[in-house]
Amino acid sequence: MMAVHLTCSIHRSFNVHNVPQMRSNDVIEVAQTSDGAIWAGTMDGLLCFRNGQVERFGLEHGLPHRDVGQLYIDRSGRFWLGLADGLAYMADGRIVPVELPGETGSAYVEDILEGPDGHPWVLTRTNILRIDGTTVTNMVLQEGQGRFNALAVGSDGEVWLGTESGLFQTDGHGKHLIPVPLADKISVRALLVDREGCLWIGSARCVSNDRQQNRQCQRARRTVDE
Repeated sequence: MMAVHLTCSIHRSFNVHNVPQMRSNDVIEVAQTSDGAIWAGTMDGLLCFRNGQVERFGLEHGLPHRDVGQLYIDRSGRFWLGLADGLAYMADGRIVPVELPGETGSAYVEDILEGPDGHPWVLTRTNILRIDGTTVTNMVLQEGQGRFNALAVGSDGEVWLGTESGLFQTDGHGKHLIPVPLADKISVRALLVDREGCLWIGSARCVSNDRQQNRQCQRARRTVDE
């Protein structure tokens, strides 16, 4: 048996739960659904903590891949699972796999977040996908920008994409990528738009958001608007 330990603060922690048949106890993501259940995505399936009990969902329960790295609850309350190879959602206690169009190889889901249109957007390493109900459509396919790593949406609807070859902005509909010039050519690994609307960029070397870079982003915004 594997023991899963979830710490909720510096001063307290959940009990250690023994989970049968787990090959790995690495917890990657944690979320809470409207019914109060706590869910944990791990490298060996999905765990549900409810009323002091723990339940595991694995390949034998319809999970397309055992590595669950992203958990997301959309506006309608639907619970999405981003996997190391695929996408699924929970419906009445069942796992429902979702086909991802445009994915020819391993569909590694890097992130799931609310897009500027209010619908969930899914970032894979080669694609940006939009979910409407259970329908998934292509937004942007990788075209020489390198692996897709991070996605961020501003309060004004701006969409930023971090890739192995730099920073890009979409045209507002996600159909085209516009490169944003940075001081150095870097691999963008993480993105955040803060409460003031400033874009923070995390790379393999640093976290940056200096004034010069902000001016470059402003120029990119004007180009998109035009």
